Amino acid sequence: RLTAWDILVHRTTHKRQKSKNKLYKLITSKLISVTTDNLSNSVNINVYMNEKQLSKDVLDHIIKMLNSFQNSLLQQKAVNKSEYLSQTIKTKKVELDKAEDNLTDFLEKNVNKTLSPLQTVQKKSLERDVNSIERIYITLLSEYEVSKIEAVENLDRLHIVSSPSTPHKKSSPSLLINVIVYLIFIITSVLLFAVLDRRTKKLN
Repeated sequence: RLTAWDILVHRTTHKRQKSKNKLYKLITSKLISVTTDNLSNSVNINVYMNEKQLSKDVLDHIIKMLNSFQNSLLQQKAVNKSEYLSQTIKTKKVELDKAEDNLTDFLEKNVNKTLSPLQTVQKKSLERDVNSIERIYITLLSEYEVSKIEAVENLDRLHIVSSPSTPHKKSSPSLLINVIVYLIFIITSVLLFAVLDRRTKKLN
């Protein structure tokens, strides 16, 4: 089972490798934070940029990249499944043809004849073989068609609880902190100016 980190940094194509490196740098520079909630099986991604629109654009790109990554994994899985089913279908087709031939031979040899109890059992056994293999063969054909569709599907695999949006206000720096720092600077400047002015008057 892939974790959120595995999805974000998994090696894919060369193009996606570049995106992965950029993401890794952003995450390690604390411009992107990724947290997981094991109870709800959800991932929370926050982006911190100087421009609010840029934050949304980066998050949109991350979601797009994760969807693309998930699609690639599932499509490759579907391709592998199609190849396996294709080979299995060929094998079952040979088995079905052989079972049908055995039943046909038996019926031709005993046409217009009253079957003995043993022959009746043989006939039912041959019919069961045909029906059993035929059911498996039809199921495999159905799964094969589904896997071919899945191999070319390009869907949004992620369930987005809260879509990316531009923030109403900056998360940092805090306005309150800026005001406090500004006041401290003004008070310090005033006190320093008063001390220097007093010293200047004493010297004069």
